[in-house]
Amino acid sequence: MRLRRNGGNVLAAELRRYTATEMANRETRNATKARAQAAIDATTHALTHGALSEADWQRTVADTLAAAYLTEDDPRWQSGFDGDPELWRQAREVILDAIPTPGSFLDVGCANGHLIECLAVWTRERTLALTMYGLELNPQLAQLARQRLPELAHHIYTGNAADWVPAQRFTYVRTGLEYAAPGTEMMLIRHLLAAVVEPRGRLLVGPVNPEQRPTTMAALCACDGSEWKDALRGVGSAPRCACGITIVATDKHFWIARCARTVRCACS
Repeated sequence: MRLRRNGGNVLAAELRRYTATEMANRETRNATKARAQAAIDATTHALTHGALSEADWQRTVADTLAAAYLTEDDPRWQSGFDGDPELWRQAREVILDAIPTPGSFLDVGCANGHLIECLAVWTRERTLALTMYGLELNPQLAQLARQRLPELAHHIYTGNAADWVPAQRFTYVRTGLEYAAPGTEMMLIRHLLAAVVEPRGRLLVGPVNPEQRPTTMAALCACDGSEWKDALRGVGSAPRCACGITIVATDKHFWIARCARTVRCACS
């Protein structure tokens, strides 16, 4: 009985310490997020008032996020995700729903490379062959990705998605619109389609959360805008909408099919 009682007391003490540690970690992460968001808000304010160029905004935001990510060794945190492995998989595996065939896959803003690392495992489970690549603006994160994934080191590039022109194009390119300066999201989409996605490939935008969805939808469905039409006129062999491409929307992400052979168009 004494051993059991003492063992129970030790277990209770361990649980208390674990809870306290978790709470301390949560407070630390919240403080890190708040500092990073404040820095990004200040950078955006400088951009809107002409004190920064778009390229300077992109570099400053990338460096701010990298500094926050590198405060921990957690691979998901270093990828900009605050959650456990199960939540991570639920939130990120949906990317593969937009990938029906083998090919090459580029993750724009790959950070420490954890996403392409996981996608490589999940695609094998689906018997889907994808060759993984990553693009990262921050040199520290790009180097970390190469160190973490030595077998893919020569597939991890350092560059700005807004103007990066690769030696090869990719079947699937995943991006987020947060990599573009406010108001330039369409320019990022246009550049990736024109210079990075294969002629019959797909540009994936997402996953998106509920707060991001309206902005993302607005950027993707501005088919009546002259800039969108000029950028994408003539793309695709059988266009279903005025912009000449097909946009597919799901609860978690969007994709643009340049061959216009997907099921439905968000512009119709």
